[in-house]
Amino acid sequence: METLDILTPKETPKLTNHDILFGKPIAPNQRLGILSDDEFEDIVTEWIFEYLKSKYTSIRRCGGAGDKGRDIIAWIDERGGKWDNYQCKHYGSKLTPTNFYVELGKLCYYSKKGDYTIPEKYYIVSRNGVGTTLGDMIDNPESLKIALIKNWKEYVEKKITSKENIKLEGELKKYVESFDFSIIDTIEPHEFIEQFKETSFYWYRFGGQIQKYRNQTIVPEIIDSEAEMRYIQQLLMAYSDVANVNITSVEELAQFIPYKSHFDMQRTNFYSIETLKEFERDNLPPDSTAFESFKNEVLTAVFTKYLNNYNNSFERLQSVLEHSSLLTLASNPLSVTLNVMDKHGICHHLVNENKLSWKL
Repeated sequence: METLDILTPKETPKLTNHDILFGKPIAPNQRLGILSDDEFEDIVTEWIFEYLKSKYTSIRRCGGAGDKGRDIIAWIDERGGKWDNYQCKHYGSKLTPTNFYVELGKLCYYSKKGDYTIPEKYYIVSRNGVGTTLGDMIDNPESLKIALIKNWKEYVEKKITSKENIKLEGELKKYVESFDFSIIDTIEPHEFIEQFKETSFYWYRFGGQIQKYRNQTIVPEIIDSEAEMRYIQQLLMAYSDVANVNITSVEELAQFIPYKSHFDMQRTNFYSIETLKEFERDNLPPDSTAFESFKNEVLTAVFTKYLNNYNNSFERLQSVLEHSSLLTLASNPLSVTLNVMDKHGICHHLVNENKLSWKL
């Protein structure tokens, strides 16, 4: 009897609670597919406007009927007639030569007529990129020219304008034969998305998909006296109050087992905030204020509880931590990853910043 090897299952992808409840986010390249043609041209315009702003003096979107094969004009020197053309194609599959012959025909026909100058570069920006055949032709401009001439009658002649058939003959044919097709280039979808991420429009168009999952909290064995001093002092005061004994160091606290366990838990909560900061850095825009908003929201929410009268400072500490646990903070972009440890930990950071004190 033949035996079969049992393969080890692939590791289950890490999911956040948000993923479990609402499903995995739609990847940016898939989002390109659900955009309309106009929306696709919009985001290409936004990309040029912001990511390539140092390259151009102005841009103009022309897409639509009568654009003469120019979706987006990017001026290098408007007075000198120097410009780049960005042709947007939102097809459901990779571009083939037959998809694009007519656009090349428009480029040749209208530049020959003098309706516009030949662009410095002609970029194809497409949802799914160009197929192998068209890509090879773009890499070998002479083969692109030969193919265009060969296929002009079938794919170009009747499609440049509805007013007349544009036959490839006479001066136009000579013009096409001498045309420099090395100006044609492509912007592939992955390249476009990576560059678009660096614009302020990315978060509006694609949302905040998780780029990097949150790291595990690591608590240093040795206490960082500079980073942790104030909140630790405040905790020791709170333990001293409730135990009715003066506890001046973590070493002395070791004999009070319940409070030492509580202290260790609070250190973990304190360092949980470091992973939250990293999560914001890795997943939110560079100018994000989500973490600062989270800190201020917690301070505002717990401050009334904080000011109440208590029998001792440990009661104040416990009341504030318990109240912070109840906060939902759903409007904060970090809410997809916030947990109780963060809500407790931020209270200790507020103590470090002298905005809270357990012993008043």
